[in-house]
Amino acid sequence: MQKVSFEKLSKQLQNGNKEEFKLLYLQLRPQFIRFSKRMGCTKEEIEEAYNDTFVSLYENIVHRKIESLKSSLKTYVFGIGKHMLLAKIKSRDNQSLSRQQSVEYKDFVYNIPNDNSPLIEMIKWGVSSMGAQCQEILHLYYYQRYSIDAICHHLKYKNSNTVKAQKSRCMKKLREIITLKIENGNH
Repeated sequence: MQKVSFEKLSKQLQNGNKEEFKLLYLQLRPQFIRFSKRMGCTKEEIEEAYNDTFVSLYENIVHRKIESLKSSLKTYVFGIGKHMLLAKIKSRDNQSLSRQQSVEYKDFVYNIPNDNSPLIEMIKWGVSSMGAQCQEILHLYYYQRYSIDAICHHLKYKNSNTVKAQKSRCMKKLREIITLKIENGNH
């Protein structure tokens, strides 16, 4: 297979010819898939990242964000692809963690009969031993069923990401408090 040079690719794309671009796409695809599988990515994540990588490469060349490369074209493409994959992994992990935290707390609070069981008492004690800010956010989110945006507005936070981060820290702290109480045998 013919090796595609950056200079030739750039010149052709600037002139509207996409033949070298298509060739490069097909040429690097199997190697990129092997590389991505070692990072623990799903087939869908790999496909999406690879396509996003080539969209980014195309835009960088056509909009003249890059004029030359200090590395090989393959290294440049794989660098973009690696960043795309890491972003997808981070997003997947954050979503998974957020869902897990939400389910854990909801399981504690909503799926256990509303009695004075030791677990319920421990959760109540854990929340009551937290600061007022955490108590309010957890109460609004889990008991009042406010959305993150509604909490942001209600408590006059700068943006919803701040609320998400604070809620996440509060849940982490609650888990730590309960775990410490269990480990110390104070249950």
